[in-house]
Amino acid sequence: MKKIFIFTLCSLLWPLPSLAEPSFSYSVKECKEWVAQNPTKIEVVYNYGELQYNYDKSPVEIKKIYLEDNPGGKIERIRGLTQLSPRAEVGINPEAVKLESGRYCSYPKEIIVKLSYTPMVYVSNKLEKDSCDFNLTVRHEQTHLDFGHQALKEFAQKINSELPKYIETTGPFVSKDDYEDDVQKVLKTYTEKVSTLFDEFKQNLQKQNARIDSRENYKNEARYCRD
Repeated sequence: MKKIFIFTLCSLLWPLPSLAEPSFSYSVKECKEWVAQNPTKIEVVYNYGELQYNYDKSPVEIKKIYLEDNPGGKIERIRGLTQLSPRAEVGINPEAVKLESGRYCSYPKEIIVKLSYTPMVYVSNKLEKDSCDFNLTVRHEQTHLDFGHQALKEFAQKINSELPKYIETTGPFVSKDDYEDDVQKVLKTYTEKVSTLFDEFKQNLQKQNARIDSRENYKNEARYCRD
């Protein structure tokens, strides 16, 4: 009887698996499985904006506008200027789901990115309308617009491609009870990601536009009005 009593006592003192708290790694696995079944909805929309032309500014005024957008920029003579004024708005709908393990799983349930331009083309008031120089300047600025349209479309496609990969790499946030901090992490993490991509987009757009704003290209364009 004594041996049986000792065996029973040891059994009662042994931790029972059914009462133990699930490990954190188990909760992470559970969270990832839930997210895989309920993936983030990503929506990216873009708008080229309503194009406006301004023919009232002098070259000096146009140059001032250019320098406001490009501090420290160097430009000798200016006849026209295209302002796209790119803008990105990010809307994130975070969700915190209570798992069977008792912990919380936080991730972006929905991400909406709105991209847009507010395009304005300035053409110097010193150019006679319908003259060769006037038409050449307008055509040059329209090339900038074409670059902008193509770049915005490609950027929207890039966000649609990059965000799912980033979500998978970053993974959801798991916490025991203070899920509000994790919700703030979700907002901060994905807002910063889109912001970083947007900054890269603007830099690449600027580099692309600089190719036709080179001194050599201006000389080549000027030949059309001398022939």
